[in-house]
Formats: sequence, structure tokens, C-alpha cells
Amino acid sequence: MVNRRLFRVLLGNIAVETSNVVVSGKGRRYRRNWQERDASPDSIDDAFKGAVLRAIYEISKFQSRKGKNFELIRGDARTSIPVRRKFDLVVTSPPYPNSFDYTDVYNVELWVCGYLKSYADNRKLRMRTLRSHVQIHRKFDIPNAKSKILEDVVEQLKATRLNLWNKKIPEMIESYFADMEAVLCGIQKSLTVGGRAYVVVGDSRYAGIRIPVADILSEISAGLDLRTITKNPCRSMRGSPQQGSRADLKETLLILSRT
Repeated sequence: MVNRRLFRVLLGNIAVETSNVVVSGKGRRYRRNWQERDASPDSIDDAFKGAVLRAIYEISKFQSRKGKNFELIRGDARTSIPVRRKFDLVVTSPPYPNSFDYTDVYNVELWVCGYLKSYADNRKLRMRTLRSHVQIHRKFDIPNAKSKILEDVVEQLKATRLNLWNKKIPEMIESYFADMEAVLCGIQKSLTVGGRAYVVVGDSRYAGIRIPVADILSEISAGLDLRTITKNPCRSMRGSPQQGSRADLKETLLILSRT
């Protein structure tokens, strides 16, 4: 009974590998020749036993670590960042505004483990995510984010709205940065003076118009008393097939410091 949650998580660990789907940065799709797969109960038992053995090994390996205490806060990063005490360091990799619904990544595990029990549960989860996609109908309200680069980008997107695969993309981009402003505001309030935030973000492109996410967030941060230490490109990402699949979208490590 005490270890039920651990075993549930380990069951989720093997859910995708024993299913008929694969998950990647492009979402969830059927495996090739999935109709011919025949996952027997024995193969699933073996996979589960392997997951348990790996967990036992890791628990044993790290049981003598110096720090064992942690505080887990389950909630919306826009409203739940603790400001009652200060931190020296924040590390985060928020969703990118690439119109990918990140709930897809763990959807199989969430259903298998019983965390989602109905369509309503799934919709509620999707509605609580940052507004980084248009995969579900929801409100894109007037943003508060202050950035000249963002204003220019949104103006370009609205000018070519008829060429966009979804007409709500300009408003989605505005709302995404409004959400990110709320996250950055919480980070600023929780950091010590001189404390740093390491934020990994990625650009996106719609109808040939690039969204320079790190540059926009840097401008927004300046208005929140967060100084940009560096914007360091980490790697190049490929655009969608509709955009030519060129590896010319930047993933950037943005380092901010509270002034």
C-alpha cells in the first residue's frame, strides 16, 4: 500500500514502449506496422519487472545523498511560484510557442495510470496549460506584455492572417507572452537580489515570420527589474515541413538576474 504510487509511476514508465504509439516532438502517432504488434501479458510483465529493478537500483544508489528534503508545489506557474521566501536560482524550460500541445507528450501515461478518467479531465488539463498553441478552443485575451519586438511580430502576423494555417495564431502569440510575463513576474518576486534565472526557450515561425522568443522575453524582463546576463543559442531546431524543415530556429539559454 505504501509503495502503490511508486508502482503506478513505474507502470506509466513502460506504457508507451508497450503500446502501439510513439511520442516525439511532432506529437503522438501510431507505430509503423502497429497492427502486426502482439504485446503479450508476459512481455508487459517483463517490462514492468525491468522498471522495478531499475528503480530499486537508483533508490539504493542515491539513498546516502546529503540532501533528501524537497518541497513539491503542484500548481500553475503563473500563479503558484512561492514568493514568501527567496531563492538564489531558478531553472526552467517553459513550453515554446510552436502550437504543440505538450499534454500530448504524457497523455498515454496519464490515462494508463488513472490520472485522466474522462474527456472532461483531459480537456481541463489542456485548458490549464500556457497558451502556446491553438489545439483547443479557449480565450486569448488582451495581453499586458511590453515589448517593441513583440508588437512588430504580431503586426506582421496580423497582416498575413489569411496565409496562416490558423487565424488565431497572432492572438495566441500575444497571449503566450502575457502568460510568460506572469511567470517572469513570479520569478522576479521569488529571487534574491543578484539571484539568477536560467530559462531555456525556443523560437517558432508562422508564414515565414520568425518569433524571436529570447529577444522578446529579454525586453519584457527589463520592465520587471530582471537584467539579461546573456542570451546563448544552444542548438538549432527544425521548422515544420510547411516551413521547409530547415534547422534555422534557435533554442536559447536566457540567463536573467534580479537587480
